[in-house]
Parts: sequence; C-alpha cells; structure tokens
Amino acid sequence: MNDEVISRNGLSFQVLNITKNNLSDIDGTLLDTFLRKSPKLLTLHMNNCKLSGVVMNEMIRVYAGDELALRELNISNNDFSEIDGTLLGTFLSISPKLHTLALSDCRLSGQVMNKMMIVYEKDELELQTLIVGNNYFSGLEGTLLGTFLKKSPKLLTLHMNDCKLSGDVMDEIIKVYAKNELALHELNVSNNDFSGINGNLLGTFLSNLPKLNTLHVHNCKLSHDAMNKIIRVYSESQLQLQVLDIGRNDIRTLMVLYWVLS
Repeated sequence: MNDEVISRNGLSFQVLNITKNNLSDIDGTLLDTFLRKSPKLLTLHMNNCKLSGVVMNEMIRVYAGDELALRELNISNNDFSEIDGTLLGTFLSISPKLHTLALSDCRLSGQVMNKMMIVYEKDELELQTLIVGNNYFSGLEGTLLGTFLKKSPKLLTLHMNDCKLSGDVMDEIIKVYAKNELALHELNVSNNDFSGINGNLLGTFLSNLPKLNTLHVHNCKLSHDAMNKIIRVYSESQLQLQVLDIGRNDIRTLMVLYWVLS
C-alpha cells in the first residue's frame, strides 16, 4: 500500500480483505487516511497481517472523532501486545453499528481489555459475534466484562477459549451478565482453568441460555460438582443443545451422564 493509492478520493467498496499480508512497516496514519476515504466500508479483514499495536495506536489516534460504518472487523492473529486499550475502546465507540468483532490470538492482555471496556461506554451494543480467544486475560476484571456483555443483548456467539481465565473471574462475569435470559447460541470457553468456579452460579448461568445450541467447556479443570450442574441443567431443561463438548474434565461425570441418558 502506498501514498498514491491511499490518497485517491471517493473509494466506494464495502468489503476489504487484506488478510495474510505483511503490513509490519505500514504507516498507521496513512491507514487512517485510507479508512477516512472509504465511508461505505462495512467489512474489514486485516487478520494475520503482522500489524503491531503501535501501528494500530497511530491509526486510531488520528482517526478518533469520525464515526465509522463498519459492521464487521477481523484483526485476529496480529501482535497487539503494545496496543493502548483506551484507544482501542475509542475506536469501537466510533463504530456503533459493529456486529462482528474478531480479536483472537492478538496477545491482548487483561489490562488492555479492562481499559477498552471502561472507555467503550455505549448503553447498548450491536455486537452479535465476539471472538477473543487465544489471548492472555490474566488480570481481567470479571465485573467489567460482565457489564460489557450485558450491554450486548444481541450477542449470539462468544469465544473466550484459551484465555487464561480463572473460575473466580468467570464467577464475577456470571454475577453481572447472567441475571436475565440471554440470546447466546454458541459459547466457547474451553482450555481455561475453572477449577475454582462456583457450581451453583454456573448452573444458573446455563439455565438462562434457552437458545444455546453449542457449548464448549473442554479441558477447563471443572470439578465433579460443576460438571454435575451442567448435566443437571440440560437434563431438566427443554434446551435444544446440539453440541456439548465437556471432554478432559472430571471423568466421574461420565457416570452422571450415563444416568441422564439412560
């Protein structure tokens, strides 16, 4: 990408996919200019582009203020370890129609996520899909994430797998997020350490997901008690669960599952 291409006026495309390119040396301010000249852009894929947090900071810092029409943003598989969470929250705030956000495997920290959610203060979000798996969310404040999710009543798909989430953080999320019936269809929280999760809270959470058809809690160090709560909720409900992935947890649950299915 160069100055001549970016400086053209009146770009009218709605979809831009520049996935799997090397944008490590791109000027973030020029990328900002490019977006400004693309007022009809609805879908932007820049995943796996070797983008850095520094470049994203430059882009957002210049762009902040003008509202974006973006509906779908995929910037997964980049290194955003140095991204400013406050700036990231600002960017999301000027994208009020965003319904799909993919930030998986971006080396995001819990602290960055905390700052992003504090700044992203919209009363109600349009998000339908949130993919943030394969990040390092140690230090994440569960109450902040719970509030963020609570403001997303249209959320259908949530992936937070492989994020170093703890049972205590999940408890905090559930206390804020799961008080009312939720629209979620797919939830993936596999490969986290939920050994300390409150089984009763987990049961309440699952009972408030009547539309859930896919649940992944694979390899989460769930206790026998927590696993019993999962099985009991689904044995006593009218849910149309199509995929239940509970592998590599307390093996004694296999006996409970056998009893439920008998």
